[in-house]
Parts: sequence; structure tokens; C-alpha cells
Amino acid sequence: DIYELLSREMPEEATSLLTLPYFEPTGSPHFVSDASGIIVGLKPSTTRGEILKSIMESATYYFADSIESLDRVGISVKEIVATGGGAKSDRWLQIKADILGIPFTRLKITEGSVLGAAMLAGISTGRFSAKKAVDIFVKKDRSFLPDSRRHESYRERIEVYRKLYKANREIFSELKGLKR
Repeated sequence: DIYELLSREMPEEATSLLTLPYFEPTGSPHFVSDASGIIVGLKPSTTRGEILKSIMESATYYFADSIESLDRVGISVKEIVATGGGAKSDRWLQIKADILGIPFTRLKITEGSVLGAAMLAGISTGRFSAKKAVDIFVKKDRSFLPDSRRHESYRERIEVYRKLYKANREIFSELKGLKR
């Protein structure tokens, strides 16, 4: 498993790198379509494990803004159920839990879209009710609880990440306008 192999190279503690992981357009809350990726803090001694972890950390910092947006409108997130390819990485789920201060739970079947389609097919054909479909197919595999010490360390890093994003927003627009 590529996630497992690469995660062995990552340091345990938060990295000293910050990455703006805008290698492709983003979704909410900012919908960044004209950005570029940036890695700040690289040194000759930086390892690829540190770079990988920084990308995972910073992608989660971006996600923190969405969670905080929900909180501002009265929706409190108490747990996140992880699905998709990233849900296979124990390390990334622990990083997310530590950064956001919220437990992350992985289901036994991580491909939520396919699972949902199968459940809907069974419900629509009368094979089972929605409750029965959930009882049969939605099973927890593992939960990742936040480490309070690492969470506090990451809270400080999120603020620096936000400053980095804000400081480079104008540069992204200028780069887009430059001729090749």
C-alpha cells in the first residue's frame, strides 16, 4: 500500500513546513481556481517524508476553515466519517484528528459512493429498508482520536497557514495574468 510505505518516512510531530496545496482548483470554503502550490520552509535537509506530511497537514488546515464555517452557523461537528482513498491512510486520519481536534472514524467499506449506490439499489428494489441497509453495510472499522498536545501545536500552525494564504492570494492572480 503506497500510503503505508510513504507514511513510514513521515516524522511523528508536526512539520516546520507549510504548503499551499493548490495543485488543482479547490472546493469550499474558498474555491481557489487560480492558485499554485507553494512549499515554505524547505532546506537541504528536508526529507520527502516531511514534504508529504506537510501536504497532508496543509490540506487539513484548508479543511479547518470549512469546519469553522459550519460552527459559525450553529452546526457543531463532533465526529467525521472518512471515506475515499485518503481514508485508507491511518497516518493521515490521525493527522486530521489532531489538527481539527475531532475524532475521525473509518468505515470498513471506505468507498462511500459505490456503497451508497448499492444501498439505494437494494432499497429501491425492496430488498431491504434504509435502516436495514445501514445496519448491514455501514460498519465502523477504526476511530482516530485527537491528541490534545498535538492539537494545540497545530492550532498555532493553522494561523500561520492562513497568513501565508492571504499573503499569496494577490500573487496567484498576478501569475495567472503573466504571459508564458
